[in-house]
Amino acid sequence: MKKRKLNQRLVFMLCAFITTLLLSESSFAQNAALRKISGSVVDAKTAQGISTATILVKGSTRGSATDDKGNFSIEVADGNVLQISHLGFTAKEVTITSATNNIKIELDQSQNNMDEVVVVGYGSQKKKVVTGAVSSVKGGALESNHTISTLDALQGQAPGVYVSSTSGQPGDAPKIVIRGKGTNGDANPLYVVDGMPTTDISYLNPADIESMDILKDAASSAIYGTQAANGVVLVTTKRGKAGKKSLTFDAFYGWQNPARKLGLLNAKEYAIIMNEAAINSGRGPYFFYSQKQIDTMGAGTDWQKEATVKNAATQNYNLTYSGGNDQSVFSTALSYQKQQGVIGLPGKSFYERIGFRINSEHKVYKDIIKVGENLTYTHSNQNGIGTGNIYGNSMRAILNASPVFPVYNADGTYGRSWQASEANPIAVMDVSYNNQTV
Repeated sequence: MKKRKLNQRLVFMLCAFITTLLLSESSFAQNAALRKISGSVVDAKTAQGISTATILVKGSTRGSATDDKGNFSIEVADGNVLQISHLGFTAKEVTITSATNNIKIELDQSQNNMDEVVVVGYGSQKKKVVTGAVSSVKGGALESNHTISTLDALQGQAPGVYVSSTSGQPGDAPKIVIRGKGTNGDANPLYVVDGMPTTDISYLNPADIESMDILKDAASSAIYGTQAANGVVLVTTKRGKAGKKSLTFDAFYGWQNPARKLGLLNAKEYAIIMNEAAINSGRGPYFFYSQKQIDTMGAGTDWQKEATVKNAATQNYNLTYSGGNDQSVFSTALSYQKQQGVIGLPGKSFYERIGFRINSEHKVYKDIIKVGENLTYTHSNQNGIGTGNIYGNSMRAILNASPVFPVYNADGTYGRSWQASEANPIAVMDVSYNNQTV
C-alpha cells in the first residue's frame, strides 16, 4: 500500500514538472516573437483621429491608448487579436499577421450609445430621463386614454406629478403640480413645446405628442430661469421617419354620466327644515309652509337630475400622414374633438376643437444645415355653466335650489316666477325675509 502511494506521488510530480517546462518554453517562445507595431484609430465617417481610444491584446494584459491625433504603438505577436474600443463607437477586433507593421483602424459611430447623450436646453433631447427628471411619458400612453385635454391624459401617468381638475367643465385646463409648489401663488410649470416656451398646452392634441418629459430640480431651473421654479414639461410632437410612409386614422366615440350624486333634502324635508329655521329666528311655526302644504308634498324637484345631461357625448377623430427620405421628413395631422358637458342644458355646455399640425425637416447641406417648421393651428369653441366664486357658480345654485320650486310653469315654460298659483300652490313661494326673497 505504501509503495503504491509513493508511485502515485512520483507520477504526479513528474507530470507537474513536464507541464511547467512546456509552459515556460511556450512563454519564452511567445516573448521572443513579440514585435512592436504602430497604427492609428480614426472615425470612419469623418476620417478624424480618435484620441484616448483603447487598444488591448485579447487574452492578455498588454495594451495601449491613442494620442491626441489617434496614433498608437504596441507590442504584439503574429496571430494576436487587437480589441479597439472608445465611448460612442462600436468596438472592433483586428487580427495581427506577419505582414502587419502599420495599421489603420476605422471605428463606426454607435447610434445606441449616442442616444445616451443628454442634450439640455431649448433644443431636442436624445435622452431626457436624467437625474433631474421626474418621469418620461410616451405619446402612446397619452393617446390611449382618448381624452381631449393633454393634461387630463397625463393624469396618473407620471409619478410625482399631481394633476387635478378645477371644475370638470369641458375645455377647462386642469392644474398641475410637480413635486409640490415651488413658489407662492401661481404653481404652474413652464411648458416647452418643440423647443418653444409657453404657459399653456390646452391647444395640443394628445394624439400629436411623441413624448412628454417632466423636470424639476436646480439643473432645469438654471437653464430656463425663474419661470422654471415650478418645474418644466418638455413636449415633443411627432416627426416623420425616413423611408417609412404612414397613413393612420383613429376615431373614438363615448358617453359620460355622473358616477354619483350628493344626498340632498326632498321637498317635504326641505319645507320642514325651513319652518324650523323660522321658529329659531323668532317667527311663527308655519312661517313658510302650512301643514296642509307639507302633507301634500312629494319628493319635489331633483335639481341634480334635472341639470344633468344623460349620456353626454365625447368624440375624437385624428388623421395622420407622415413619411420622408434621407433628405426630408414630414408629419401632418388633422384632428377634430368635441366633448359635451354633463351639467347644463343639452347642447349648451361643450368644448369643440379643430386642429391642424405640420412638422417637416429638410437637409440643405449634409447634417450641418437644416431647415424646417413646427406649425400648429387650433380653433376652439367653448361654452358652459358658471364656475368660480360662490356668486357665479352654477353648481352651487343647483345644490341650493329649493326642491319645491318647479322646473316648468303650468304653461310649459321654465319656472321663473316665484308667484303662487292655484294650479300649484306649494311648488312656488314669494316670502320676504330680512329684505331678501327666499
